[in-house]
Amino acid sequence: MTVIVRTLPKGRLAISVSWRSRTNRFQRTDCEPLGVFIKRIKSRWKDEVKTVSILDASFNPIPHSTPLSSALVPENVLSLDKSKVKILFDPPTIEQVEIFKLPCYFIGCRLFGDVVLTKLDPGEVSYRWCSSSRKDGRFEEIASTPTLLLTEDHSGKYIRLTCHSEDVDPSHSQIVGPVTREASFEQLTRRVLPRPSCPATTRVMSYNILADSYMNSRTKPVINHFPWCPTEYQARKYREPRIAAEIAAHAPDIVCLQEVEGHAFDQVLSKMLPEYAGNLRTVIKARTKVGCCVFYRKDVYKELAYSTIELPLVYSKTGDLSQLGGELEERFPAFMKDIAIRPILSQIVVLENSEQVVVVGNTHLFWNPEYGRISLLHVHALCTSLHAITQSHPGCRILLCGDMNSTESSLVHSYLTTGSIPSDGTALMDFLSKVVTNPLSLSLARGEPSFTNYTVGFKDVIDYVLCDSSAEVVAVAPSPEDLGTFEGCPNEVFPSDHLPIIADIRY
Repeated sequence: MTVIVRTLPKGRLAISVSWRSRTNRFQRTDCEPLGVFIKRIKSRWKDEVKTVSILDASFNPIPHSTPLSSALVPENVLSLDKSKVKILFDPPTIEQVEIFKLPCYFIGCRLFGDVVLTKLDPGEVSYRWCSSSRKDGRFEEIASTPTLLLTEDHSGKYIRLTCHSEDVDPSHSQIVGPVTREASFEQLTRRVLPRPSCPATTRVMSYNILADSYMNSRTKPVINHFPWCPTEYQARKYREPRIAAEIAAHAPDIVCLQEVEGHAFDQVLSKMLPEYAGNLRTVIKARTKVGCCVFYRKDVYKELAYSTIELPLVYSKTGDLSQLGGELEERFPAFMKDIAIRPILSQIVVLENSEQVVVVGNTHLFWNPEYGRISLLHVHALCTSLHAITQSHPGCRILLCGDMNSTESSLVHSYLTTGSIPSDGTALMDFLSKVVTNPLSLSLARGEPSFTNYTVGFKDVIDYVLCDSSAEVVAVAPSPEDLGTFEGCPNEVFPSDHLPIIADIRY
């Protein structure tokens, strides 16, 4: 039995009165006379209560003319007949618990609650997930973790989340479900590589998840870039949970993502992938903020250092490659002008586990193959920076992942796999072929899928996972066999226009 009083803006109070297994809620002005509020309580409980009053610490009645803000204070009590109900003013409270809303709840999806707390830290809250075969049936506890991974055991069930804290009333979420089993989940489980039995193996994933902002053009009239994909499968609420499910199913140790937006990182990925820590860095492209993100398993790695590389800043007068940038500016100003208007971002994360240090590079190069020389300069800056960092960590390992937007015949592919680039006889390429060489010795995750980008009109490998040449690539996930039933990606089963690369690498 309690009275909970909360202050609201503009001089209003939210009042909750719990008595005899019932709760009545009121919103009143803080200056309303106590007598008026008492009449409202009597009208709510009608014949259940005869006498209502507010008593002070000496159990003397508070005058009915007293404003509510002075009457409803912790040192007073609400008297309902012979019952004495304590008054709590702005107490610690679980204000709201809501399971993240989705079009449907499917096996393989991870659920989490949007929890609103007042005067409580998240660490003070405990969670209880319950399920029932009927929406109006009896719910039984199935988990006590902040998130819930839906499995075969939950098929057909309804799910509810309850949050608790000591001396605080519990709060229940809405009921969601029933949990469905989708054909796409069965296809996903068939694509998952079995974990290798050999020790010291790292599973790496690189995945362009397709930014929601790129589903349509930013110009008018608006152009749907993926007209073969029904609208409901283009929606964020459909695609993003399936992207998280894809990552969770493969269970990589290190994940390099591209085309990540802030809302996807904050509202979905970080919450649906609680086993991982990650860094997101965005850059403005085509009038929208998208970026790259590196996730790593918190129980395997700890982060030693994090940095970013931005084109064109790295070739500016204050950049790490200012000497090369100065020569290019002097000899090929038009080329440097092209670079200046095309921002590109890369990340470098230095990770450590019990056995080794791994330096991870993640990038998303410029999309237009006509500007391959710009992509070349960016990947050169990234590899040069990776090499410099390795000098501080003798014996460390290297991973380089990303959407390179570069096919096997490109300058970028040649640079990464052979360490050099050919000249096409032009002055610019003659110059670049002499001064732009890869300081790293890298190997592709061979056996890579036959395509990583699958759309109408284009199907090819443009995403890569590379490691230092002394490493052994144990396995690489092949291209999905069931893609041929679709005109292109994204679609009902594959939530991005790219396919993830998953590689098991042994050092």
